[in-house]
Order: sequence, then structure tokens, then C-alpha cells
Amino acid sequence: MDNNTENISEGSTDNDNELAELLTKWANEKLKPMYETYPDAGQVIPCFLFGIKYADELREFEPWGLAFMARRAGLTGERSKAGAIGRGIALSQYVALRENTGTEWENSLKALIEELETKVVEIKGHADKSR
Repeated sequence: MDNNTENISEGSTDNDNELAELLTKWANEKLKPMYETYPDAGQVIPCFLFGIKYADELREFEPWGLAFMARRAGLTGERSKAGAIGRGIALSQYVALRENTGTEWENSLKALIEELETKVVEIKGHADKSR
């Protein structure tokens, strides 16, 4: 067991400790990176996104495991963050995340800029010929 893992309650069994290790791993490998991926999203949006993305896996840990994960990820206000993750889980029935929307948007914008630059060159070339 790594030193970042704590027993979930007094009298914990090996299964409890394994669960604590699993939740700690999820906190560090999945929840914490949500904050790094969306740095301008504020404090709650990454929790919503985490809940939506991993809803099927997280349902079995509600509500105590969500607060434990938030604490292990180093988030302040673990109970409110757990509530936000829970709301994300609830929202998952109605919404789906679109992956790589930033990259798609950037690629579309780059293509549009290239097209506009080409048109500007064509228009300049046509104007020069008509002089």
C-alpha cells in the first residue's frame, strides 16, 4: 500500500484498503488531470466533467467514495466537490462529452484562416491585373 492511502474507517479490512488504493489511483490519474486539462473552467466544472465521463464506474462509490477521491486529489471543499461529481453522474444520463473539441475547433479555424488568406491573395491578384 502506498503512503498516500489511508484506511477508509476504523477496523478496515484488506478489501477496504484495496478500495482506498483504487480511489486514490483514480483521484491522481483521472480527477486531478481534469483540473489540468481545463484550467480556466473554475473549481466545479472539472468535477461535473469527471462525473459525466466516468459515471458508470463512479456510481458504486456514491457518496462516500466521491468525497474520499476529492480529498485524495487534493481538492479543497471535498464535500462540495463530491456533490459536483454526483451531479455530473446524474447529468450523464442526459449529456455526453465530446472529445477533442478544442483540437477540432482549432483545426476548423486554421482551415478557415487558410481559405480566407487564399481568397485575399486571389482578390489582390485580380485587382493588380485590372490596373
